Amino acid sequence: MPSIPTRPNVVFVLLDAVRADRFGGWGNPNPTTPNLDALARAGIRFARHYANSHATRASMPQLMSGRYYHPDVLRGFEPFSNPSEYPFRERDGSVLLPELLRQHGYEVLGVSAHPWVVGDCPLGQGFHRLDFLPAEPSRGHVDAASVVDRAIGLWRDRARDRPAFLYVHVMDLHIPRWLPNSEVLFLPPGVAWRERFTEGSIPRFGHRRRFWDPVDARDFTPADRAIFAAFYDTSLAYTDAQLARLLDVLRSEDADLLSSVVAIVADHGEDLGEEGRTSHSDSLTDGVQHIPFILAGAGLEGGQRVEAFSENVDVVPTLARLLNLETPLGAFDGRPLVEADAHRLSREDRPGVFYAWLEYQAVRTRTSLLRLDAEGAPEAVCRGRREVLWRLDGSARREVGLTGPAVREAEALRAALLQRLAGPEARFFETLRHAPTQSLFVPPRYWRVADGVPVTCHRIGADTRPGDLRVPGWHYARQGFFLSAGGCRDLEVTVATPDGPYEVDVGVVPLGRPPRLFKFHLWLRRAFRDAAPERFVPLGAHTARECRLTVAIPEAAVSGHRLVTLRLTPAGARAEAPPPDEEDEHHARLRALGYVE
Repeated sequence: MPSIPTRPNVVFVLLDAVRADRFGGWGNPNPTTPNLDALARAGIRFARHYANSHATRASMPQLMSGRYYHPDVLRGFEPFSNPSEYPFRERDGSVLLPELLRQHGYEVLGVSAHPWVVGDCPLGQGFHRLDFLPAEPSRGHVDAASVVDRAIGLWRDRARDRPAFLYVHVMDLHIPRWLPNSEVLFLPPGVAWRERFTEGSIPRFGHRRRFWDPVDARDFTPADRAIFAAFYDTSLAYTDAQLARLLDVLRSEDADLLSSVVAIVADHGEDLGEEGRTSHSDSLTDGVQHIPFILAGAGLEGGQRVEAFSENVDVVPTLARLLNLETPLGAFDGRPLVEADAHRLSREDRPGVFYAWLEYQAVRTRTSLLRLDAEGAPEAVCRGRREVLWRLDGSARREVGLTGPAVREAEALRAALLQRLAGPEARFFETLRHAPTQSLFVPPRYWRVADGVPVTCHRIGADTRPGDLRVPGWHYARQGFFLSAGGCRDLEVTVATPDGPYEVDVGVVPLGRPPRLFKFHLWLRRAFRDAAPERFVPLGAHTARECRLTVAIPEAAVSGHRLVTLRLTPAGARAEAPPPDEEDEHHARLRALGYVE
């Protein structure tokens, strides 16, 4: 094997929302990725590689830091209402890939189609230059051709006296998926796809259903799912062809890529109608979690296919070892996938991969998937248990009850989760050391309900009926609590926040009296669509200890309202209203991408 250059260049391609099984090399019969498949044959294809969480905001910190839990690294979205984004969190010894390479003398360049991956975000601050290419807002993102054009320009203009890192973030596989030539490939002749979908792959049917839940695909027919998958494959084939232009430029300077490492990876995948969902919710299906990872160049031996499990937290430590970079002790939770001399693959046999986010932990083995929701999480309280266990057959799964042998299996998987994630989770919890200087707004999805408080959950939608909401007690729906009838115990909840005294209020939206039949769905829209509080109900002074604050919400104070946030105002600060929406153009772009309503 040729020796690896001391400091090769690195070209890092981030394929947003790309699942592995739509690649030809991973088994797709459609010729979607001939160029990336060829790159994989020239290097290493990690066949069982998985994202550690389900969405960009959760996954990018993991991918870029090599840690299961890490403060946000993207442009702020909910900086005072999402605990992972709190700006006063400490980094606690971690290092992001662009920073690491810059510290070792690389010129760090990048181009991004994602409005959260920009120069002034924490990730972007490690770059010498990171260009965000804004799309017309209603389109959400620019296409791969524009990104690759800019990437080629950055590559040709790079400094030649030091190695370069080039980051390339493409979005063509993310909703909306725009057809490059206004035609869907990979469909039989005569399929009238325009009757069912727009050119951005948005369904023309089921508007009442998707008004409430844009990812709901329970009304997709098999023909609809085939069209939807063909949209995806068409976008992937286009992206592959565009990336081929970048690879051609690299090879024009270095035919065998001996002086460059090329990494191809995704932040997460995408549901394409399986189990009645689209997009990338926290379903934890293989469509969302199983993603491609390819390494090639810099003397790596071609034709290698790795069947052992790997995960996104392994990517940075693998590159660090491959490039012979010094890293702080304990910087990563992930493990290098190559041996110390970088010539041989690691032969570590891993039992599975791990998923981690504020609301869940999970472990996937070859035969099982166990999801463990946060203790006291609203939907876990409704379910009556934290665990959900699935049997796996390839990428298909079947939920099984926790009885008999399944109980022992779940216990073993739970022990594996504890061993792998308890330390990283505790370390992340300790980053809540600095007190905030302004109000925090904690939405109910991050509330942890006390034992013994019964809660009924609802999936509000076109099928909801008046009687569904009349069961006495506390209810949870559309990420908010409300009360039906009276005589309930207080809603006691705990939230994570730095230690200290706070004035606490609960933000509410008035429900009004629901009609018994006529105009019921109009009432639903008024009562449950808006998540912005109309007023705040004072709950008094409370003190957080050991980074936890517990408050009891009395039914008399909030009856007839939906609870949509807790406002925590630290001592000495003035209680504020929730921050306004993003500026109009950025908000429109996020709406097109499905991030906001």
